Amino acid sequence: MKRRAASAVRVGSTVIGGEAPVSVQAMAKAPTADLRRLLPQARRLERCGAELLRVAVLTEEEASSISRLKKAVRIPIIADIHFRAECAIAAVEAGADKIRINPGNFPKGRLREITALCAERNIPIRIGVNSGSVPIRGSVAASLASACLDTLKFFEDRGFTQIVVSVKSPSVEETVEACRRIVAVHRRYSMPATFFIVGRTLEANPDEFRELLDDPLFEVASHTYSHRMFRDHPICGPAATLAEIEVEIRRGKAVVEEVFGRPCLGLRTGCGFTDGLRGAPEILGLIADAGYRYVSSQLWGPDFSLPIPLYPPFTYAEDGFPGVREFPGHGWHENLLKGNNRIFGQGPARVLLFPPLMPEAIPNCCIETPEEEFAINRIFLDRAVTESAAYVSLVWHPWSLMLFDPPMRMLELTFEYVQSRGLRPTTFARLDEELSAATFANV
Repeated sequence: MKRRAASAVRVGSTVIGGEAPVSVQAMAKAPTADLRRLLPQARRLERCGAELLRVAVLTEEEASSISRLKKAVRIPIIADIHFRAECAIAAVEAGADKIRINPGNFPKGRLREITALCAERNIPIRIGVNSGSVPIRGSVAASLASACLDTLKFFEDRGFTQIVVSVKSPSVEETVEACRRIVAVHRRYSMPATFFIVGRTLEANPDEFRELLDDPLFEVASHTYSHRMFRDHPICGPAATLAEIEVEIRRGKAVVEEVFGRPCLGLRTGCGFTDGLRGAPEILGLIADAGYRYVSSQLWGPDFSLPIPLYPPFTYAEDGFPGVREFPGHGWHENLLKGNNRIFGQGPARVLLFPPLMPEAIPNCCIETPEEEFAINRIFLDRAVTESAAYVSLVWHPWSLMLFDPPMRMLELTFEYVQSRGLRPTTFARLDEELSAATFANV
C-alpha cells in the first residue's frame, strides 16, 4: 500500500501518521462513568489488540473517570467530546492522551481555550468535520474541504500543529443499497411505508431513488434538506437559524416533488424532540406555508429519553395551526438501540428515564441479533393492540438496518408478526386522510 506523506502525531505511547504502522483504535460501548462495565470492556479490547481506546465524554463526571481508566489499561485514551467545552478541558486535566472535537460545535472563544490547554499539555486534537455541520456551497466534497482548511488555519494560526483530521460524509451508494434491500422486503410482504428522505441524499442520486420508491405502495416525504436541527437538542446539537430552517423545510419538499412528480405531504425533522414542535409557532408557520399536511417531530420520550411511549397523533391547534398534524414516532431510534452511531464518532448516549415508562422494552445492553430487535418491536406492537392505539410507528434508519442486519431478517420477522396479528399497515399520508375524514364526519 502506497502511503501519502503525513506528519507524525504522538498519542501517549503510540505514534500515528508519518512512517508509523497503521494503528488499531477501538471505541468503548459502555458509558464512561460506569466503571464497573467500562474497565472490563477496556481490558478486553486491549487484550484483543486495540492500540488506542476512545471513550465518549458527555459530562464532567465522565471526564473524571479517565484517570481511573488509564490505571486499568496501558493503551492511550482518547476523549470523544460533543458540544461542551467544559468536558474537553476536564478530560485533558484528567489525563486524556488525545481529544476528539468538531470545532463547528464550539464558540471561537472556548475553542481558543481548549487549544491553549492542549498546547500546554502537548495533547493532540482530532478535528472531525462532517457534512451535517458544514454549510454546503456547491458540491459536498468542495464544501467539506473548504471547511476543513478553514479549521486547520484556525489552529495553525495559534501555532498548534498536533492535529489529526477526520472528514466524513455518509455514502449515498450504501444508502441506496440499504433502501434496495428494504424495499424488496416491503414488496414481498405487500407492506406500505413512508420513506422520509434527506433532500441532499435524494439530489445526489435521483434516478436510483425514483426507481426504488416510485411505487403506489410507498409514500415519499421530506426528512428536511440537510438534517439541520430545528430546535436545540441535548444530544444532536444546537438549532439552526430560522432562515436556515426555512431552507430545510422548503428545499427538502421541493426536491422530493421534483424527483417524484407528486406532492410531498409530510416532514420529519432531524433527530426530533421530546415535545415535538409545541411552542414553536414560527417554525410551524413555515411548515404550514410550505404546504405540508403533517409533521413527525415528537421522536423522544420525556426529557429526551427512550424508548418513546405510544403517543397519539395531535394537531398544533394550540399553537395556532390546526391544519398541521403531528405523528409522533414510537419505540427506539434503532441506531441507538444497537450502538451503531459509534461509526460517526459518537459514543453511548444517556437516553433512559428513571423510573422507566416501559421497563420491559429496555434491554440490559445494546442488542446483537435481529431476533432481539424483533422481540422489542413486538412489545410495542402488542401494547398498541392492547391500548387500542391509533397507530404505531417504529423509527428505523436504512444505513443502520444495513449495518446491523444486511439480510433484513428483522423486517421479515416484524412484518410476519404484523400480518399474523391482523394489523393494517398504512402510510402517514393515508392515515392523515382517515383522521381528517373522521374529524369532518364528527363536526
